[in-house]
Amino acid sequence: MKPELLKTAVELGNRVGYVFIATSDPEGLPHIAASRKITLEKDNAIGIREWFCPGTLANIQMNPFVSLVAWDSINDTGYQILGKSIHMEDLYMMNGLSAETEQGQQLPQVERKITLMVQKILQFCHAPHTDIEE
Repeated sequence: MKPELLKTAVELGNRVGYVFIATSDPEGLPHIAASRKITLEKDNAIGIREWFCPGTLANIQMNPFVSLVAWDSINDTGYQILGKSIHMEDLYMMNGLSAETEQGQQLPQVERKITLMVQKILQFCHAPHTDIEE
């Protein structure tokens, strides 16, 4: 894994304004979420911050392997970042519950940061490509 390629992928995610995060449960059932905040951390790790849904969190706790996609659809350039969750932290809890939460859903709304150790970076695009690490 090339650190300069990781930096480029993180910059792309921030430029387009989001990354997709794919997780799966222990049986392999996939789940997709999005995050608007991605940061480069030390030692080839990245951080993603968002108000993640319970499905994403439950999957990561049981199966720490994750795939992120940063993709500029207009120019058809992007990266798939493959890694493993190594840390999860609560950052903010909403002061009170939203109206929709008060109408039946009883989970507090918490912004979390998930730290991932990056293992591979692959090209991501519509155009023909291979899954060989760059």
